[in-house]
Formats: sequence, structure tokens, C-alpha cells
Amino acid sequence: MIDLAGHVWADGDLQPLAADEPYQGLRRVMIDGRAATLARYDFGPGAKFPLHRHPQEQLTLVVAGSVSAIVDGHHVSLHAGQGFVARADESHGVEAGPDGAILVAVIAPARTAPPEVLAGS
Repeated sequence: MIDLAGHVWADGDLQPLAADEPYQGLRRVMIDGRAATLARYDFGPGAKFPLHRHPQEQLTLVVAGSVSAIVDGHHVSLHAGQGFVARADESHGVEAGPDGAILVAVIAPARTAPPEVLAGS
């Protein structure tokens, strides 16, 4: 059996998954395809991804924990099994609850540039 932990099959080759920490307490792993980007976000307790926007649509699922989110000016509290859709250019941001959270997001079309972080976030 092949151990694929920490890797993704892409364009005929096994590629390592690289993680980064875009904001304090937030670990992110992204897989970029031709038509979409898949991202996993591991939030520590109270960690934030600030209010931002991008030209892609984003579908986000809370896998574990809880978050407070702002989507297009609407505040929502979400728990594991719940999620939100941010349409292209809609502002959105997330703050993890006291136990942290794990989120998975599909961003389509594929992300080609970092999001625009909005003032005051």
C-alpha cells in the first residue's frame, strides 16, 4: 500500500502538501487544481482570518469546532456540519470559537492571487 499522507497526486506526479500560517494561530494547506482550489484551515482558539474578498466563489464547511463568520455583512455562528457560501467579491471573514475549528473550503475558479484584506479587519 502506498502512503499518501501529506501528499497529493497532481499532473501525473506525487506532490508534497505545503502548509503555511497566514495569520497567527491559523494553519492552512491548499491544493490548487486547474479549475478550483481546495483549502483546509486549522484555527486555534480565537484565531481569525480577517474580513477579505476575492473574485472567486468560496464554499466553506466547518468540519470541527465552531466559528463566528461574517458573510456579505451578515453575522452567523456555525458549528461542525454547517457552512457558508461567499459569492465572488463578497466580503467574508471567520473567527474560531474557544475550542478552535477546522474548515474546508473550495474556491472556484482556482485562486491565482492572495485575497484583498479589507480595512479595519
